[in-house]
Amino acid sequence: MLRLSNVRVTVVLVWMVAYFVISVPNYSISDGFSGKGTAAIEKGKTFYYEKKFKEAEKNLILQAEDGNIEAQYYLALVYMAQKDFSRAIIWFEKSGKGGNHHAYFQIGTMHDNGLGVPKNPLNALDWYRKSRLAEAKKRSDYENEVYEMVDSERLKKTTMLAMVERLKGLAQKGDPEAQFKFAQQLDFGVFVPRDLESAITWYLKAAQNAQEDAQFTLGYFYCRGVGVKKNKKKANEWFLKSGRPVFCD
Repeated sequence: MLRLSNVRVTVVLVWMVAYFVISVPNYSISDGFSGKGTAAIEKGKTFYYEKKFKEAEKNLILQAEDGNIEAQYYLALVYMAQKDFSRAIIWFEKSGKGGNHHAYFQIGTMHDNGLGVPKNPLNALDWYRKSRLAEAKKRSDYENEVYEMVDSERLKKTTMLAMVERLKGLAQKGDPEAQFKFAQQLDFGVFVPRDLESAITWYLKAAQNAQEDAQFTLGYFYCRGVGVKKNKKKANEWFLKSGRPVFCD
């Protein structure tokens, strides 16, 4: 059993990547799911944003039952808006299992804020982590081009792999922030192949250099047994060092 103090989503998100947001983005997660149901889904989404929830449900339900992950996701949002959390979590899980990592993230926010489930920040972290890992599986193009800021006026074209290599170099020089961020790259395997064992090594280096997010992450790992043997004593030692009011019991 876990005894946990109140921790808002902003606390646990510090070790997540910036593009995760709680607010609902107006995007299409069903790109490639053309044909049957597209018009109904778009109508359902429009009704959702207009807060016409009954009409939204009518347009989304058949496509959701037919397995469309976007319809399932927006149907869950419709139920969330009406505080029907039990049905919302069912459809978020279905959408997540279909490959929509945003749905898993929404379940995390439900656990974080006690919406239809007991409030539990570590359970929330389980879902945030599941979301992050599911998202990482979709990013197979390790050489994708990006632009980075050279100075206040100039951008230069580079690749994510090149940026990760520079991050690794800083980590090897002892920079605790770089050590933590490089550990995340290895942990989730977004732009490099996943290597949990090496990730834990770098989390430990960062934690030993007083990087609080790394200390919190190690506490979570020992509490949950992620890549290490479960150890409540070590978990709570790292949680205490991180300054976060979380306790593994």
